[in-house]
Amino acid sequence: MTLLLLLLLLLLLLLLLLLLLLLLLLLLLLLLLLLLTTTTTTTTTTTTTVVVADDDDYAADASATIANTYT
Repeated sequence: MTLLLLLLLLLLLLLLLLLLLLLLLLLLLLLLLLLLTTTTTTTTTTTTTVVVADDDDYAADASATIANTYT
């Protein structure tokens, strides 16, 4: 009789340990999801040089700076 009670107690302890491990795994997955869904900000600046020719075929340089900011 006492052997049966000891086996049942051991089974209960194993089930409790399994439940705790599953809870820990769930918490780790939630932390990973939180880390993956954080947003980052990126700033991009592009500089473009445009060469324009007028009627007398003289080339004039025009510089244009385009600043694009992505948040």
